[in-house]
Amino acid sequence: MAKNIFENELESANQVSIYVLTGGPVAGKSSLELPLLETLLCRNYDVVWIKESATEIITSGVKPFNGITTPLNFQKILFKMQYFKEELYRTMERVSDRKLIIICDRGLCDAKAYMTDEEWKTILKEEGITDLEILARYRAIIHMVTAANGAEEAFEKKRAENPARSKDETRDVAIALDEKIKEAYLGHGEIYYVGNETDFEGKKQKALRVFLSCLGEPVPSQHQEKIVVKKPSEEYLLQKKAQKRSIVQIYLKSNGKEERRIRMMGDGNSFVYYLTRKGVGNYSDYQEKSISKDVYDALMLEMDTERKPIVKTRWYFSENDTYYNMDVYPNWKNYAVIEIRGSKENVNIELPSGIEEVRNVTDDIRFSNYAFSKYFLSEEEVNKLV
Repeated sequence: MAKNIFENELESANQVSIYVLTGGPVAGKSSLELPLLETLLCRNYDVVWIKESATEIITSGVKPFNGITTPLNFQKILFKMQYFKEELYRTMERVSDRKLIIICDRGLCDAKAYMTDEEWKTILKEEGITDLEILARYRAIIHMVTAANGAEEAFEKKRAENPARSKDETRDVAIALDEKIKEAYLGHGEIYYVGNETDFEGKKQKALRVFLSCLGEPVPSQHQEKIVVKKPSEEYLLQKKAQKRSIVQIYLKSNGKEERRIRMMGDGNSFVYYLTRKGVGNYSDYQEKSISKDVYDALMLEMDTERKPIVKTRWYFSENDTYYNMDVYPNWKNYAVIEIRGSKENVNIELPSGIEEVRNVTDDIRFSNYAFSKYFLSEEEVNKLV
């Protein structure tokens, strides 16, 4: 395994970059997945998201302490699986000439936090690889700090929601584990810590800026506007090199204290599935994460039958360092809804060239997807609002 790893990584660095997204317990990694994927796809990158290997192994029935195998052998299996997945996608045959970004939900070194130094050295010796060679694989390490350190209320709430955690994953334990994971990657040239100095939305935005900065991209602004526009032609969008995604968004039954929805997103070749929960705006009341198709299908049984599914096509594109998401709905022949992201200081945010504004609906809740699921405004009704 060690043969030519260092050289191979350097040779492929210009076309393929591997990033590690890591952190302590209740850090917010899962909630970052969807906005990060959308941001990178908007900028015309190919993206592979490698799911957390430890979770895959544990959910398969192999746990460190359930008697099937030893804790050390569990870590050996974990190391082999993680390395295999990284290599599989890094070296796969590709037909695209776009840069490939591989994001690992935890990397090889995370395992160091769960074993002794001698056990780690045993694994490295057996696999024929060194710490230096492992660190050289990764373009950057983005570490999201546990909520136990700086967002204590959010951490305690998550703890209370999960009885398995509440017993043995105290704040002190979470902080100690967070520090061990930090130590596991020491020696890498680019490590970024995303802390809890702001609310969770601010934390997500900081993590996005870190990723984009590593890629040499202009960072996204937190300022957004939502505008109904005259729908451009598909030819126009293709000229903009816009990325197209089909979306079906379904709202689930709720207790009235939170908004729950599932989303299926496709690119013409495959589909991914997400679950979103929105509460009354505090740190831990918003969560967005990827789910399996089986989970998605099971959650369909909880569909809120008083709300209609939202079916739309979303286009991602950019112009003059401003980033756009445009939703096209089958209910409208002539209109679309565009979200504009630009400089927070720039009060005169502009639409893309060639697109005509119908109405600014940034603060109009009637144009939210949640409202649309209850009552979708017709084009005639939109015209009356202009």
